[in-house]
Amino acid sequence: MEGLDLQLGLHLPNTGPLASSVDLIELARNAESLGMDAVWVADRLLNATSIRPASLRGVRPRTIDPQGWYCDAMTVLAVIGGATHRIRLGTRVLLPALRHPVVLAKEISALSALLGSGRVLLGVGAGWMEEEFETMGLARADRFELLEESIALMRQAWSQGVSTFSGRHYSHVESGFLPVPDRPVPILIGGEVEGAFRRAARIGDGLVLRGLNPGPDLERDLGAFMSGLQRACAEVDRDPDELFVVAGLPASAPPEAFVTAAELGVDHCAISLVDRSDFDLGRVGRLLESLGGGG
Repeated sequence: MEGLDLQLGLHLPNTGPLASSVDLIELARNAESLGMDAVWVADRLLNATSIRPASLRGVRPRTIDPQGWYCDAMTVLAVIGGATHRIRLGTRVLLPALRHPVVLAKEISALSALLGSGRVLLGVGAGWMEEEFETMGLARADRFELLEESIALMRQAWSQGVSTFSGRHYSHVESGFLPVPDRPVPILIGGEVEGAFRRAARIGDGLVLRGLNPGPDLERDLGAFMSGLQRACAEVDRDPDELFVVAGLPASAPPEAFVTAAELGVDHCAISLVDRSDFDLGRVGRLLESLGGGG
C-alpha cells in the first residue's frame, strides 16, 4: 500500500458524544505531529430539543442531544490554527446561510492572513434543520439560493479586496475586505445527491461527502457518488479531476477501505474517531503507517 495517492486528515469531535471529553487542541497538535494533512470540524447553530418532521424531509435520519456539547466551528479553527503550524483547517461542512457572508468573508480572510497561505479549506452545505433557519429569520426553502449567493459574495470580496455586492438575499456597500487570502480559498460543496453534484461541478472547487460505511457496500456506494459527480461535470463540460473530493471514514475502518476510496477518485479521507480510546491516535497512527504515511 506504500505510496497510496490519498491525503489523510482527522475530523475533530467538536460536536457529538465525544466533544465534552476531548482536548481538541492536543488532538490537532498530535494529528500534525503524525504528518496528517488537515483537521476538520462540523457546524451546527442549534442543538434543538425537538426536530420537526419538515426538517427531516429528504435528509438522513438523525438525532441531536440538546445536552450535548457543540463548540462553534469558526472559533475552534481559530484556536487550533494558533496552536499548530502547518496542518490545514477545514469545515465539513459549514452552513454559510446561518452566518451573514460579509461576516464570514472577514473571518476567513483573517484566518488566512494570520495563519499562513493555503491553510483554510471551506466545505459548505445548504443546511437542513428548519429550526435553525427560523431562528435566523430565514426560510429553509431558500437554502440553496442562500448558499450560492454567499459563495458569490465571499469570492468577490476575496478576489477584489474592495467591492460592492447586490443580490436577492445579501448586499453590501462598496467596502474593503483586506487582508484578503493571497490564493483562492477552496470551496468544497457538501452533499451526496444530484443537486450537490451539479453545484460542485458548476461552482465548486471540490465535493465533500459525509461519513462512508466501510462495509461490503463501500465500493458500490462510493462508486455511485463518484459516477454522479462525473455525470454532473459532463453536463457543464468540466473535468472531474479538477475537483478535490473529500470523504470520511472511521478510525476503525480497515486499510483496504482507504485503498478503495483512493482507487475510486477520493483525494482526501477525513478520519473520524470512534470512541475515547482513539484520543491518543494510536489506531490512527498505525493506520497511517500501514498506508505508507497517507498522501
